[in-house]
Amino acid sequence: RQQPGSPWTGTSSSCWSQRTLGRSPCCLFAADAATRTMASFPNKGNKPLSAALLRRRLDGSGWAPVAWDRFGGPPPRITRCYPFKAKRKAIVVVDACSTGASLAGDAAARGYEIVHVPSLPQTPELAAATPEEFSGRLPWLAEISADGRDAATVAARLEELLAAHGLGLAAVLPGAAASAELADRLVESVRAWAPRVRGNAPATAERRRSKWAALEAVRAYGLKHPRSPRTPGVRAPRQCCAAAWEPVQAWLAETWPTADIDVVVKPAASAGGDGVTRCRSYDDARRAVDAILGKTNALGATNDEALVQEYLHGAEYVVDGVSRKGRHKVAALWKRDVRDDLVTRGLELVSNADPYADAVTAFAASVLDAIDLANGPSHVCVKVDPATDLVWLLSARARFHGLDGFWRTVVEECAGPDQVGAALEGIRAEGFHLLPPTAPETLRCQGRVRFLLIHAQGSLESIDADVTHEICQLASYRGHELFVEAGQAVVPTVDGFTYGGCVRLAHADLGQLESDDAFVEAVCREPDGGLWKIVALP
Repeated sequence: RQQPGSPWTGTSSSCWSQRTLGRSPCCLFAADAATRTMASFPNKGNKPLSAALLRRRLDGSGWAPVAWDRFGGPPPRITRCYPFKAKRKAIVVVDACSTGASLAGDAAARGYEIVHVPSLPQTPELAAATPEEFSGRLPWLAEISADGRDAATVAARLEELLAAHGLGLAAVLPGAAASAELADRLVESVRAWAPRVRGNAPATAERRRSKWAALEAVRAYGLKHPRSPRTPGVRAPRQCCAAAWEPVQAWLAETWPTADIDVVVKPAASAGGDGVTRCRSYDDARRAVDAILGKTNALGATNDEALVQEYLHGAEYVVDGVSRKGRHKVAALWKRDVRDDLVTRGLELVSNADPYADAVTAFAASVLDAIDLANGPSHVCVKVDPATDLVWLLSARARFHGLDGFWRTVVEECAGPDQVGAALEGIRAEGFHLLPPTAPETLRCQGRVRFLLIHAQGSLESIDADVTHEICQLASYRGHELFVEAGQAVVPTVDGFTYGGCVRLAHADLGQLESDDAFVEAVCREPDGGLWKIVALP
């Protein structure tokens, strides 16, 4: 392995393994990262390999590392020296929308070729969620549409494409939650010619696609595994998934014998808080179910089922993770600012010193085991019951944190590598090994994302330039993005697709950060002198 300050990228891995010591290889190899050359050293007499022999052979060459200086010995004779070029690699991104577009941009910047496999309908919500700097500008090597094609057909076209360009395949990653199942099936289909590409078992894809199936898998996992440090009491709320109102009504009557209910109704498979409603009566629940069934959701799919879950009280946390071969690393730990209307006002990056951090991250790891997520990104949302300090699962998906990756620079400034960067590093075993296992014990500074809510319906006449300038002058200001423009019709914010925009904040002084955060939230609410000037439609 590379030593600090050494120009060596390493030697043949077999030379370092314990199985090789005592054997008699005919040749040793070494590579120099600076000049990108490789040299081979003869093992005269086929002497049994030992650590001392290897060090003597490496020492004294034209680019001997400092780490070996103390071993001495004559320099090896270089029998041949030639340019060494690693095979270029490609990454497949299935549906590069929202943070998936940011993933593709980062992978291209790291030298990977990008193959885009679009499979989702191009809805206005998905188009709006794609970062403006990437919209229509991503550097595709090629685009292979999955529309109407099975994974095997896409994999065959991918094999032809990569062979024609002399490329290897490094990874297949989902750009959205609804893309994870296709990504896993693609990995299975390319296994014959790209065996090192890792994915998750397609047989258990339903657990990672369906919210209902994920919670049921977690419930079953908690029953099978006694409470332990690895499975710290895996809990999921009571729920019902149905394609009509009548089964929901029967379940409500059985679960809550009185008329007092407190449930959350949502589509069985969607994202961004789309269609999520809190209901405290049977009439409210029926209206919410009817509003979901048969409608097209934000991902362009028809809602065939509605999911009804008991409402859980407590603080809400989000764990952004990256996994490889069943090992899970925490890329970021967030605390959500969610009120009774279930609209997320903001996100606060927290460290491992948070009183619930250990319980939340251990719980999230157990959830990933339960839904059989062994490789790739994950997004786990939980609630901590303030009365019992118990952690409960809200949702778990095989995807990156959304919001078009706007949060990434907050993580990078305050903590370290963000989830997208961690996923790209985690493609290689050595890169994954170097990733921190949990959130840092202390943050370099405090970071938040504040969403710009809209509180009225009508036509957006203007966005106040003076207020926008005041936001930009805040001490903790790190950037903002507007999702609306003057002249368009707006509605009150109810989910992740109806925000007016968002602001990044970071500062070493928590008091300063909280003051700036409160200012940004207040200017969205003020009808006069605030950020938005909205006039009622006739």
